[in-house]
Amino acid sequence: MRMFFRTFGDFENPPKKHLYDFWQESEKLPHIDGIPDNLGKGIIFSDSINFNSRCSIHGDHYREYNMKEHDNWRSFFADTLKFMCEYPDIGVATFHTGYDTSTYYVVTEHASLNAYKPFGKGGINPFFIIFNAMPTKNRFNNYLRVGYDRYAIDCNQKSVIVWNLDDYKDLPCLEDFTIWGVEHGAKGDSQSGDVLVGYKNGEYIYL
Repeated sequence: MRMFFRTFGDFENPPKKHLYDFWQESEKLPHIDGIPDNLGKGIIFSDSINFNSRCSIHGDHYREYNMKEHDNWRSFFADTLKFMCEYPDIGVATFHTGYDTSTYYVVTEHASLNAYKPFGKGGINPFFIIFNAMPTKNRFNNYLRVGYDRYAIDCNQKSVIVWNLDDYKDLPCLEDFTIWGVEHGAKGDSQSGDVLVGYKNGEYIYL
């Protein structure tokens, strides 16, 4: 297998009009024309909208590779983390098998997010594992759009968004890292009650 670092492409520097009032019903979703066809994979790919222009190969999409489908996913994640954290940028892990160089995969995690329930796409949805990234309260930073919600993201080589904290927080490879995942029903700016919560050295971190 040969692995590659790819800069994550679903960020946007929001113009002033995107800094909307979270309680104003008519402006809940500023980019209604940018809603992907398959909302469950909205930050992975869309059949008609190229959300991740820097995460595509010759106009084609990466195939999704669910981390948990690996025979030894914990070891695979440790190797991926070691590789990815050497790069001073926010990114996603992609790879090909070495046998088939025409098929590339992007590493994902499956999680349940309330953000998709209004679209009738509830349940478990796939998301990029985002390396070298952490949420921030700086509203002028890069934004990750997930359904109704937006998360401002900062670069941090000792931080990774894994979406499912419980599955990852006991991994030895994450001893020096802060990992981030979704907590449901939390208060904050979220439209759906999903917030990104951090975990490091046995303690939870709330922004």
